[in-house]
Amino acid sequence: TAVKHKRAQVDECTLKAKRILRSIRKELSVTLLNRILAVKKNIDELYQAVRGAQQAIEEVQDDDDAMILMFLSAIHQDPTLAEKMQEQNEKQSNRLHLMEVEVLLDAYALEYEGLANELSSLHKEIDATEDLLKFKLDKARNRLIRIDVAFGMIGAWLGACNTVAGFFGMNLPYGAYTDGTVKPGEPFQPPTSGSS
Repeated sequence: TAVKHKRAQVDECTLKAKRILRSIRKELSVTLLNRILAVKKNIDELYQAVRGAQQAIEEVQDDDDAMILMFLSAIHQDPTLAEKMQEQNEKQSNRLHLMEVEVLLDAYALEYEGLANELSSLHKEIDATEDLLKFKLDKARNRLIRIDVAFGMIGAWLGACNTVAGFFGMNLPYGAYTDGTVKPGEPFQPPTSGSS
């Protein structure tokens, strides 16, 4: 039946999604993300198909003429049966037949609703996993930003120290040269600490 076919599709989709989600939680990769995106699209399409089938069944249940046409095997044996049943629509035996069909359609509608709920919970699980991955990526990004800020602060301190050293190195007077220059023919001797 159509319900069994949709059940098989939902089961296949669920197994595939669960396997990919387990893999993603262990190790993140682009191929796994692409696979889960494809599964998510498949889930959305399957969800729409299941909801559409459920709504179609509910619409048929509201229409008595359509319910009478559900007696396919009896109509196949006697093609005038549908017309007779429509004429006798108010009779008690006809009501019992319609109730049998309605109970059967209710069962199918409930199965489709169960499939839709299963797909919805699977979709929520995928969304939760995506939120977990976003959280992990945010955490890694924040750690990189902290490291970048720390290196920036270290660089600023080193730059400030170099600025002070450069300023005093160029502007401090040296006692051996009163005019601040080296005399021609004499070698330059940088200042050293210690005694000679």
